[in-house]
Amino acid sequence: MAGEWADKLYAALFEGGSSEGGLRRFYIQKGFHVFLFATMGWLGAYAGVFRSTSAAVAACSLLALSAEGLQAFFPERSPYLRDAAINLVAAWAALGWHYRLARR
Repeated sequence: MAGEWADKLYAALFEGGSSEGGLRRFYIQKGFHVFLFATMGWLGAYAGVFRSTSAAVAACSLLALSAEGLQAFFPERSPYLRDAAINLVAAWAALGWHYRLARR
């Protein structure tokens, strides 16, 4: 779903309705994933949803991997390890940033 939103955003901003594109489309789509998973990690930590740092890392990891793994069940989609890594790094970076700022 996030990929479709990124495609629609790209099409609206850069191509007048068409969602075809090359490297620029790829970076916008992956940037959108970074935004989504970083926001998820940050808000989860900020809201106090997680009881500990390890619970936060585990929950964000599970969601990031699940989001990519679910694509295996849709014929028009395919999961990529690269995308799972992008999701994980974004969520972990947001968690790390949050906990670092919270200790100050």
